[in-house]
Amino acid sequence: MRPHLCLSLGILLSIAFSTKSFAFPGYIWTISHSAADPLVFTGSPNNGVDTLFLWFYCSLEGMSAAEMELASLPPGQVLAFIPVNGYLNAGDATHLLLAVGGCPFAPVVAGNILILHLAPLALCLEGANVTVDCSADPQAWPHDRHGYADFGLPLCLSDTSVHCGVSVEERGWGSIKSLYR
Repeated sequence: MRPHLCLSLGILLSIAFSTKSFAFPGYIWTISHSAADPLVFTGSPNNGVDTLFLWFYCSLEGMSAAEMELASLPPGQVLAFIPVNGYLNAGDATHLLLAVGGCPFAPVVAGNILILHLAPLALCLEGANVTVDCSADPQAWPHDRHGYADFGLPLCLSDTSVHCGVSVEERGWGSIKSLYR
């Protein structure tokens, strides 16, 4: 590794871990074909209006707001977004600006997505894809996401990991540095 690259990496790491702990909240959102299971990512057309579910699937801490877009392929298949479980939507059917009181933890259904399901479709989470924490100084965090695609269609290119349950321990810079000796 080049010396200036090592120095730059060292400076970035020291800034990132300059506080006692660095804890990414780990927010994950999914679109499921089930109101009971957030991980049903596939299905089949029903030749009419159908309901998919937007799940706040996983978090290491609660959330207060989120922003994302529902992008369907073919376009125009989203008819409505109906928030549930205390969530509010200040956006529209496809550009979601969600807010919720009480700082809920996952998993919880945040809304019902009404779609026109006449032919195979994919519904992906696009746009800003950020979730706001509930701290005294609220901060927006990028969230992981997983969309829905009917059998035989490729999954959403924007999908990220939906691995839930990552633990975060407090570590000082010394313990982080010792991992690289």
